[in-house]
Amino acid sequence: MLSDETPRLVSSSDWASAFWDHLNVPVLVLGLPLTYPAKPVNETMIGSAHFSPSLKDFTYPENLTHVAQEYGYVPDENVFPDPTWWEAGNSRAVGLGLLAQEELTRHLLYSEAWDLGISYFQQTDMISHFYGMVSSAASEASFQTSSPKH
Repeated sequence: MLSDETPRLVSSSDWASAFWDHLNVPVLVLGLPLTYPAKPVNETMIGSAHFSPSLKDFTYPENLTHVAQEYGYVPDENVFPDPTWWEAGNSRAVGLGLLAQEELTRHLLYSEAWDLGISYFQQTDMISHFYGMVSSAASEASFQTSSPKH
Protein backbone atom coordinates (compact mmCIF):
# COMPACT_ATOMS: atom_id res chain seq x y z
CA MET A 1 0.00 0.00 0.00
CA LEU A 2 1.05 3.54 -0.64
CA SER A 3 1.00 6.07 2.17
CA ASP A 4 -2.52 7.13 1.18
CA GLU A 5 -3.52 3.41 1.30
CA THR A 6 -4.33 3.23 -2.40
CA PRO A 7 -3.81 -0.39 -3.49
CA ARG A 8 -1.46 -0.95 -6.39
CA LEU A 9 0.19 -3.84 -8.18
CA VAL A 10 3.74 -4.45 -6.99
CA SER A 11 5.76 -5.35 -10.07
CA SER A 12 9.22 -5.88 -11.50
CA SER A 13 9.38 -2.11 -11.95
CA ASP A 14 9.78 -1.88 -8.16
CA TRP A 15 13.22 -3.54 -8.16
CA ALA A 16 16.41 -2.61 -9.96
CA SER A 17 17.69 -6.05 -10.93
CA ALA A 18 17.60 -9.72 -10.05
CA PHE A 19 20.56 -11.97 -9.41
CA TRP A 20 20.18 -13.66 -12.80
CA ASP A 21 20.72 -10.31 -14.51
CA HIS A 22 24.37 -10.51 -13.41
CA LEU A 23 25.11 -14.10 -14.45
CA ASN A 24 25.54 -13.59 -18.20
CA VAL A 25 24.36 -17.13 -18.92
CA PRO A 26 21.24 -18.53 -20.63
CA VAL A 27 18.39 -18.20 -18.13
CA LEU A 28 14.78 -19.39 -18.03
CA VAL A 29 12.52 -17.70 -15.45
CA LEU A 30 8.90 -18.87 -15.40
CA GLY A 31 6.04 -18.07 -13.05
CA LEU A 32 8.01 -16.13 -10.48
CA PRO A 33 5.99 -13.45 -8.68
CA LEU A 34 7.12 -9.85 -9.29
CA THR A 35 8.31 -10.62 -12.81
CA TYR A 36 5.62 -8.54 -14.49
CA PRO A 37 6.28 -6.73 -16.67
CA ALA A 38 8.81 -9.22 -18.00
CA LYS A 39 12.24 -7.62 -18.21
CA PRO A 40 14.88 -8.52 -20.77
CA VAL A 41 17.09 -11.32 -19.47
CA ASN A 42 19.78 -13.36 -21.17
CA GLU A 43 17.22 -15.59 -22.88
CA THR A 44 13.67 -16.10 -21.59
CA MET A 45 11.21 -14.82 -19.00
CA ILE A 46 7.53 -15.68 -18.66
CA GLY A 47 5.78 -13.89 -15.84
CA SER A 48 3.57 -15.33 -13.16
CA ALA A 49 0.14 -16.07 -14.59
CA HIS A 50 -1.26 -15.23 -11.15
CA PHE A 51 0.43 -11.86 -10.74
CA SER A 52 0.33 -10.52 -14.30
CA PRO A 53 -2.69 -8.37 -15.10
CA SER A 54 -2.60 -9.04 -18.85
CA LEU A 55 -0.74 -10.64 -21.74
CA LYS A 56 0.90 -7.29 -22.54
CA ASP A 57 4.54 -7.50 -21.38
CA PHE A 58 3.86 -10.98 -19.95
CA THR A 59 6.89 -12.55 -21.65
CA TYR A 60 10.37 -11.75 -22.89
CA PRO A 61 10.87 -12.08 -25.74
CA GLU A 62 7.34 -11.05 -26.61
CA ASN A 63 6.77 -13.93 -29.07
CA LEU A 64 6.81 -16.37 -26.13
CA THR A 65 3.32 -15.17 -25.25
CA HIS A 66 2.04 -17.40 -28.06
CA VAL A 67 3.96 -20.41 -26.70
CA ALA A 68 2.53 -19.81 -23.21
CA GLN A 69 -0.96 -19.56 -24.71
CA GLU A 70 -0.49 -22.82 -26.62
CA TYR A 71 0.18 -24.57 -23.31
CA GLY A 72 -2.74 -22.81 -21.59
CA TYR A 73 -0.51 -20.79 -19.27
CA VAL A 74 -1.94 -17.27 -19.33
CA PRO A 75 -2.76 -14.59 -16.74
CA ASP A 76 -5.90 -15.13 -14.70
CA GLU A 77 -8.29 -12.19 -14.57
CA ASN A 78 -9.19 -13.07 -10.97
CA VAL A 79 -5.77 -12.59 -9.39
CA PHE A 80 -7.07 -12.45 -5.82
CA PRO A 81 -10.46 -14.15 -5.94
CA ASP A 82 -13.07 -13.90 -3.22
CA PRO A 83 -13.87 -17.11 -1.27
CA THR A 84 -16.85 -17.98 -3.48
CA TRP A 85 -14.45 -18.17 -6.44
CA TRP A 86 -13.33 -21.60 -5.19
CA GLU A 87 -16.85 -22.94 -4.72
CA ALA A 88 -17.62 -21.93 -8.32
CA GLY A 89 -15.29 -24.66 -9.58
CA ASN A 90 -12.23 -22.48 -10.01
CA SER A 91 -10.08 -24.74 -7.84
CA ARG A 92 -10.15 -27.02 -10.89
CA ALA A 93 -8.86 -24.10 -12.98
CA VAL A 94 -5.95 -23.71 -10.54
CA GLY A 95 -5.15 -27.41 -10.95
CA LEU A 96 -5.32 -27.13 -14.72
CA GLY A 97 -3.05 -24.08 -14.54
CA LEU A 98 -0.56 -26.15 -12.56
CA LEU A 99 -0.57 -28.84 -15.25
CA ALA A 100 -0.24 -26.22 -18.00
CA GLN A 101 2.76 -24.66 -16.29
CA GLU A 102 4.35 -28.07 -15.76
CA GLU A 103 4.03 -28.87 -19.47
CA LEU A 104 5.28 -25.43 -20.52
CA THR A 105 8.24 -25.74 -18.15
CA ARG A 106 9.10 -29.16 -19.53
CA HIS A 107 8.85 -27.87 -23.12
CA LEU A 108 11.08 -24.87 -22.44
CA LEU A 109 13.64 -26.77 -20.37
CA TYR A 110 14.18 -29.25 -23.18
CA SER A 111 14.15 -26.62 -25.94
CA GLU A 112 17.43 -24.91 -25.01
CA ALA A 113 20.64 -25.51 -23.06
CA TRP A 114 19.93 -23.40 -19.95
CA ASP A 115 22.54 -22.68 -17.29
CA LEU A 116 19.77 -21.63 -14.90
CA GLY A 117 16.10 -22.57 -14.98
CA ILE A 118 13.54 -21.32 -12.46
CA SER A 119 9.88 -22.35 -12.54
CA TYR A 120 7.85 -21.25 -9.54
CA PHE A 121 4.53 -23.06 -9.09
CA GLN A 122 2.23 -20.51 -7.42
CA GLN A 123 -0.76 -22.86 -7.67
CA THR A 124 0.48 -25.06 -4.80
CA ASP A 125 0.63 -21.97 -2.59
CA MET A 126 -2.88 -20.90 -3.63
CA ILE A 127 -4.30 -24.32 -2.84
CA SER A 128 -2.58 -24.49 0.55
CA HIS A 129 -3.97 -21.09 1.53
CA PHE A 130 -7.45 -22.12 0.41
CA TYR A 131 -7.30 -25.08 2.77
CA GLY A 132 -6.19 -22.86 5.65
CA MET A 133 -2.46 -23.49 5.64
CA VAL A 134 -0.38 -20.44 6.44
CA SER A 135 3.27 -19.72 7.12
CA SER A 136 5.04 -21.96 9.61
CA ALA A 137 5.38 -19.12 12.13
CA ALA A 138 1.66 -18.34 11.97
CA SER A 139 0.77 -22.04 12.03
CA GLU A 140 2.97 -22.61 15.06
CA ALA A 141 1.40 -19.67 16.91
CA SER A 142 -2.07 -20.94 16.01
CA PHE A 143 -1.15 -24.45 17.12
CA GLN A 144 0.07 -23.16 20.48
CA THR A 145 -3.10 -21.17 21.13
CA SER A 146 -5.62 -23.74 19.88
CA SER A 147 -4.09 -27.06 20.94
CA PRO A 148 -5.40 -28.77 24.03
CA LYS A 149 -2.94 -28.84 26.94
CA HIS A 150 -1.61 -32.25 27.95
